[in-house]
Amino acid sequence: MMMYFTVYRMEHNCSLWAFTFLMLLCPGVLFLTNGAKESNRTIYTGLKIKAADLTICDNACVIDEANCIPRFPYINPDFVNNFSCFYAPSEKSITCNWNIVSSYNEEMTYSLIFSRNILYSCPSIFGPLGRFNVTIIGRDNMNKIKLLSSHFFVLIETIVKTPSPTITSIHAKNTSLHVKWSINMDNTDWTIKQQQCEVHYRSTSSHQWSKVDVNGTSGNGVYTINGLQPFSEYSVAVACKAADYTYWSDRSSEVVTKTPENPPTKLLDVCQRVEGHRRLTLLWKALEDEDFRGPILGYTVHYKSRANQSLSRTFNTTNLKANIVLTEDEYEVWVTAYNTVGDSPFRLINVTSDTEHRSHLNSAVPSVRGIWASSQGNNMWVQWDAGNAKELISEFAIEWAVDGKPATSQWLRANSTTDTVALQGKLQPNSRFNISVYPIYKSICGPPKSIQATLEDGALGDIGTWDLASVTKNTATLQKKEPNVRDNSLPRITMKLNRKGNVQDFPVSSDEQYFTLRNLTPNTKYSVQVIAENCNSGTCGGTIQFQTLQFDIEDIFAITIPTFLLILGALVIFLSVTVYRSNFFPVIPNPSKSLVGKWLLETQHEIAPKLLQLEGLSALHVPSDGYYIQVKPSELSVITVSTGQTQLAVQHDYI
Repeated sequence: MMMYFTVYRMEHNCSLWAFTFLMLLCPGVLFLTNGAKESNRTIYTGLKIKAADLTICDNACVIDEANCIPRFPYINPDFVNNFSCFYAPSEKSITCNWNIVSSYNEEMTYSLIFSRNILYSCPSIFGPLGRFNVTIIGRDNMNKIKLLSSHFFVLIETIVKTPSPTITSIHAKNTSLHVKWSINMDNTDWTIKQQQCEVHYRSTSSHQWSKVDVNGTSGNGVYTINGLQPFSEYSVAVACKAADYTYWSDRSSEVVTKTPENPPTKLLDVCQRVEGHRRLTLLWKALEDEDFRGPILGYTVHYKSRANQSLSRTFNTTNLKANIVLTEDEYEVWVTAYNTVGDSPFRLINVTSDTEHRSHLNSAVPSVRGIWASSQGNNMWVQWDAGNAKELISEFAIEWAVDGKPATSQWLRANSTTDTVALQGKLQPNSRFNISVYPIYKSICGPPKSIQATLEDGALGDIGTWDLASVTKNTATLQKKEPNVRDNSLPRITMKLNRKGNVQDFPVSSDEQYFTLRNLTPNTKYSVQVIAENCNSGTCGGTIQFQTLQFDIEDIFAITIPTFLLILGALVIFLSVTVYRSNFFPVIPNPSKSLVGKWLLETQHEIAPKLLQLEGLSALHVPSDGYYIQVKPSELSVITVSTGQTQLAVQHDYI
């Protein structure tokens, strides 16, 4: 082709100039006019040609024989730029790309002409020592015009593109991938002594690729990718080029592989509760995925008595709860998680035989006050009320399972500030679920509160009939009787306490049998409405009226007992004083205070004798010494009584 153009230009110089002149005058004017109407634009195009598809034409190789002797071409060497080619040895093909910067019509077709001075066969031009010129022919099918570009010189050894590598193997460890690849240069005239490769890898969950440069020899390569995450999927691809080549190969096909998991390295978070006849309940929290990067297959529980080594047992479970019945001995309990690689470190729990200590642990974390469940479409929402014990709770554990199928148990953890969760996982329709909420504080489990619910209806259980059970000065307790209707959806019950128009709402768990209203005012009338959440009437449970007491029994005892003790004390004191005075301080008459005494001390009085009545005589009326009393018979007689100084003659009828 090059010879053709040389002869063409030497022997037909005049004709060429004439042709060029005509083209400039006629068609060229058309192109320039069109270019004035349309803004210049860049069109990217390219062709891939295999040596086997070329046909020899003089000293040129063409795809279309019509390009052997192009008639009257319009030579425009500037209508293409950024011309480049690369050669693929494995396919024995050459791919050329260029840009068209022109205002020519877009409806153009292109072809390539490969030419050199001496040409024996077309496939030979793509040999290791191949060198040739490439000319681009553009056909404007609308205007029936051919365009010829300038000649572009190509040296084949500088445009060889390495074949795409093939990843032969990947050996995965928990944090690394050992990658091997090879480049197939068979059936080619080319060899690779030194190569440069790029190993590209990314997590399948990310679109961002990482790249590592690797040097190799003989078309084979190996590299270990480190710093990966366990139990994660990765895509790996490799691109290479010979050290003295310009073009990189296409990336190899992506190979997806997965790193194995690590053994669990974190201790389980376990809480305990001992109740009843040494029934031990253990709850533990599922390990987060980043702790081991792989699925946990199950948990191992081992326990033994410290006093009797024969009292030991080991069992596996897939649940997050275990119930163990122990003797009165002290026990050591170990709980571990395991996967396909190994076991986690064990969590040790000491169970003492101290009943008082166990009782203290059980009472340290109170149960939640109430629990409710409601359904919203395909979701189940659980809500609870921790009351005033929030500061004693670090988190909550929510368990749900199909009724009668403990193996279907699922768990969810919530922090202490949460009181509502959506149950995760696929919930089976038309199934009854047992839902329990456990309060937890550090290593202590509180007693659970439970409820039954379905996805269609929410919580189950009729509101029932509520009656007044007892009333005190400050409290009123209501009792629920057995419900009349089963499986009715009543997810929440509210007690509306009304006092003179002041209404307070108290949520009640639907499984509670008793509910106590506290902090009431003494001697006050109240009314309570029991309302179900989904009851349109607003008073499904009826209204209960009552009046608090003025005094409680405790108040009566507080008043009467001190009063009784006070009276009893006063009586004892009075009797004690009377006995004390009569025995130690008797009353002695004082003559100076007596009217009779005063009268006798006055001047001598004549006293008419009086008859003495013996039955009225009392020893307390006997005068002091020096006086005598004599009694005489009815006949008159004189009795002489000696007093030591005088003798008195006393008649017997008179004193």
